[in-house]
Amino acid sequence: MSWSREAYSCAVPVLDDIKKHPFILELASGTLSKERFARYLAQDRIYLVGYASEMNAIAEMLPKGSHADMFRQFAMDGMQAERDLHDLLSVTIAEVPESKPLEGTVEYMKHTREIIESKDLALSLAATLPCTWIYNEIGKYLQGIANMDSNPYSEWIKCYTSPLMDQGAKNCIELTDLEAARQTDAKRKLMTAAFIKSTQFEWIFWDQAYNG
Repeated sequence: MSWSREAYSCAVPVLDDIKKHPFILELASGTLSKERFARYLAQDRIYLVGYASEMNAIAEMLPKGSHADMFRQFAMDGMQAERDLHDLLSVTIAEVPESKPLEGTVEYMKHTREIIESKDLALSLAATLPCTWIYNEIGKYLQGIANMDSNPYSEWIKCYTSPLMDQGAKNCIELTDLEAARQTDAKRKLMTAAFIKSTQFEWIFWDQAYNG
């Protein structure tokens, strides 16, 4: 079994909890309040700025070539997403004037930043993988259960299931598996632990957007 399949199977309970979270269910039904969605966008905007920096840092760890270029492109895509989110925020920011990072955002960014600062490529790839993979999975789940024709959040859902997002997630998984194959069993277990912790932070991210 590949490392990614094993790590994913370990994270399934958390992924199931995300799928059952009221934020996700109300997003699918289109009944999620603008206030809660704006709070999510505000935190995601903060996170994406840090994410761009992390992608550039991982690119520096990789040999020059397509993989390094891919992570630099992720960094640019993250900044573009930040600008696009700003446009979305302008619609609903009146409901949530505060845009300071919430505790879950701070702790998630601290978790990934500390790993990346260690310059351990395998752990860095594992810790940042849920940002692309889990979001892509949740986007597909939402698209499968949501009424996309009348849902006010349909464009956001489509963003996370686009061919570009889908291919980006696949590329990250493949690269992380390649790196995992070079590691000892002990290191692969550490990679899985980092992956699961980041996946747990993804749940926290949804939860804090819903509950404040």
